[in-house]
Amino acid sequence: MGTDELAHLYGGISSPYLDEVQRVDGYIGFLAERLDPEKDVLIVISDHGHVDVGGHGGWEESVLQVPLVMVGKAIRHGVYTERLQADIAPTIAALLGIPIPVHAQGRPLVEMLEASAETKGRIGLNAGLQLVGFYDAYAQALGVRPFAGNVLTKYRERLARGEEGAVSGMWEEITARAQAARAKRFWQERLLRLPIALGIAFVPLLYLLLFRRRWRQLLIPLGFALLYFAFYNALFFGRGYNWSLSAFNTEAQIKAFFNERLLDAALSFTVAGLLLAFVSWKRPLLQTLERMVTFAFFVGYLLLLQVDLFYWLYNIRFSWALPDLKLGFKYYMDLLQMVPTGLLGVILAPLGVLIGWGLQRWRGRK
Repeated sequence: MGTDELAHLYGGISSPYLDEVQRVDGYIGFLAERLDPEKDVLIVISDHGHVDVGGHGGWEESVLQVPLVMVGKAIRHGVYTERLQADIAPTIAALLGIPIPVHAQGRPLVEMLEASAETKGRIGLNAGLQLVGFYDAYAQALGVRPFAGNVLTKYRERLARGEEGAVSGMWEEITARAQAARAKRFWQERLLRLPIALGIAFVPLLYLLLFRRRWRQLLIPLGFALLYFAFYNALFFGRGYNWSLSAFNTEAQIKAFFNERLLDAALSFTVAGLLLAFVSWKRPLLQTLERMVTFAFFVGYLLLLQVDLFYWLYNIRFSWALPDLKLGFKYYMDLLQMVPTGLLGVILAPLGVLIGWGLQRWRGRK
């Protein structure tokens, strides 16, 4: 656990982390020297990587891709292309000659094993039976007709002969059918949410009926609303953040991170709103008020559209599948922005009128 802890504390490219990696490497070397490659297997794998600052949990390549090294009895020498972490447990089970874990979603990496066709046939059939059991239960949970058994029937003879490509082919076809069933369930739920999502998207537009025959007066408030998003995103991405859970190096940082985003939204909204007030100082006070209210409306509405899109895609409660976590992270950032912008909108609208009134009085005195 030392490498993980030091990466969190100091970062994934820090000296303390690299020193710990060297120390752990020494431990691995100590073990490797005492293993018999004719009888033993050594597997070196990591559960995840780290971004440079030390966080993980996101979609970054440095987080998702880790090395896998296997050496010893029954391991075929070679360099292989990318594999899934879900394949590790079934492969270890195959090496030990024990049943594959019932909830495993991967497959044994038979192409990396030196074994007889009979042994590989037994491994392949065991993998097929386990995958059928898992994905039949998955299909039942999704409310679709079971599909894995039909795929196993198609590949059974090839599996029994110990063909290496049969295991990967069967797994690919089963997982493709599972992904199709998952996508179908998503779209069924999206269809049910569509009327609500459309209502959320279009009902607020009734506000724009106040501007019948004077649509051009919406352009300036809309422009300053877009300026708010430019300010906010410049602060967010300018600090090196992404829509990724890797932004949190430790759990203790989550609250502070969210508080910073609230402050960024408040600052961006205030600056854009005050700039609009200064631009509008020659206007009558009621027109200034209308511009400020419309500016606040556009900021809130554009945030609402983004939240509404995520609601339509994934709902706001996740009972059977996780959403796209990149979009999910953005969803929470959008929700956070709605808090200070909504509150400040109530304040900035009359404040904009006061600024306009003050500037008009100052101009009149001159």
